[in-house]
Amino acid sequence: MKAAWFESKGTEAEPDKFVILVDTDGKDPDGVLAPLREELPSRLRGLGPDVLFAFAQWHLEAWFFADHAGLRRYLKRSLGRVGAESPDQITNPKLRLKHLLGDSVYTSRKSEEIAEALDPHVIRSQSPSFAGFVEAVRNGPE
Repeated sequence: MKAAWFESKGTEAEPDKFVILVDTDGKDPDGVLAPLREELPSRLRGLGPDVLFAFAQWHLEAWFFADHAGLRRYLKRSLGRVGAESPDQITNPKLRLKHLLGDSVYTSRKSEEIAEALDPHVIRSQSPSFAGFVEAVRNGPE
């Protein structure tokens, strides 16, 4: 964050905030975020932007299941009985996604491909944790 701030300081790209996105793996988000909320402000003293926090309740991969139609199109197969109507409650969505990918190795590049194939508006409407992330990035509700 410091590098991004100093690199962009005084330019049009100067950030007005940083959003820290944390995957809480089903743990209490407040407990996971507490150390970051306590330690980061002192480490970032002197920087202008606010630091906001957002979380994915389980895994970020749960957000992919929120756009179940888009994910099904990407995978070209049924998602089975994953429970996509409540994506934030899916247990171990990363493992489920890996299973659905079959022989395809799940990498950060594959994650990016999947994300690009999905509709963030659908994900936002189905996933409270994704909606919270969008709200943090946008400076509050629309």
